[in-house]
Amino acid sequence: MSMVMNEMVDHYKGVRQRMADAANRHRLEQIAEAKAQAERDAVAAVKAEEDRRTYKREQIEMAMQRWADQIALAKEQMSLRKRDWVAITNEIIDKRHITWRELIARDRSYRFSVARHHVWYAIRTELKFSYPQIAMKFARDHTTVMHGCQKHAQRIGVPYDQPKKPPKYLGGDTRNDLAAGVGVRRPKAVVQARLTVRDDLARQDDDAIRRSHRDDEREVVSDIERAEA
Repeated sequence: MSMVMNEMVDHYKGVRQRMADAANRHRLEQIAEAKAQAERDAVAAVKAEEDRRTYKREQIEMAMQRWADQIALAKEQMSLRKRDWVAITNEIIDKRHITWRELIARDRSYRFSVARHHVWYAIRTELKFSYPQIAMKFARDHTTVMHGCQKHAQRIGVPYDQPKKPPKYLGGDTRNDLAAGVGVRRPKAVVQARLTVRDDLARQDDDAIRRSHRDDEREVVSDIERAEA
């Protein structure tokens, strides 16, 4: 009896040991799997960080390349761009051996006047500045600049566009009439040409209404005459 009991106890001990070994083995497998997953995650994180750094480095290099291209393009455009009015003025006054102070002074000596006219003409023809723009830069009136450009064109013998003068209609000077507030007497043809289409239609409507009224009056008179007869 005791032998049977001992065999049963040994048997159950063996079963419990095998179950414990299986549980421990399963736990050990889970721990190993977790460690392997952690290692894989660590490797993936390191690779992702490397990829991110590589991508960031590539983006920085591309941005630097774009900036370098833009700077090169800007330098090329600046080299091809027209000179500004200061560069033109410096070149002319250096050739004529005068200074900026002498150029912008009120001295009307021939040497200085010719230099001013040359500078204004060069700025006007090369940079297409307007007369008021040039006058503002040199503290002059725009009519003075216009006269200087014309004089320099005459000196070098090239045609120059003359400013269009305002038309003078009948009734005296246009400028004086406007200053006096009396208006300008314009030719009859100009007045007729300024009539709008709306005015023409209004005139036509008025004529049609008058004709209708005359027709109505004739009908009334004829009715009265027939009634009296």
